Amino acid sequence: MAFVWKEEWAIGREQIDSQHRELFKTVNSLIDACHAGKGFNVIDDTMNFLLNYTVKHFNDEETLQRQIGFPGYRGHKKLHDDFKAQAMGLAAKVKAGHSNVVIMQVSQTIGEWLVNHVGKEDRKIGEHLKERKKAISEPDSSDL
Repeated sequence: MAFVWKEEWAIGREQIDSQHRELFKTVNSLIDACHAGKGFNVIDDTMNFLLNYTVKHFNDEETLQRQIGFPGYRGHKKLHDDFKAQAMGLAAKVKAGHSNVVIMQVSQTIGEWLVNHVGKEDRKIGEHLKERKKAISEPDSSDL
């Protein structure tokens, strides 16, 4: 099962949106490799990429949240920290034994987290950005 990026999840910052698309692409590549019987060949590189890339992505996203005064920053950062710990656990599981079950579990867990997180939590950042832009572009009636 592929995880499909939906353009409605875009938050309106190309750096973050392109990182999201890249994460979806990577998880789907792992799933495709598993279905082709080649999951063993790509799992280590995929896990290393995902661990490193999510750290960079989370840092970029958290920096943006602080810059725009996102009110849910602390809770969102905790979700990121929890996922990093979960991903490290999955990586340890992979290192302990390359089985199709483990590889599919890894791709499923990461994919489902990604869809849920981007589709629900990160959208809140986009909504906050839109509200800020709207507030900036619309003059306060007391200014008239």
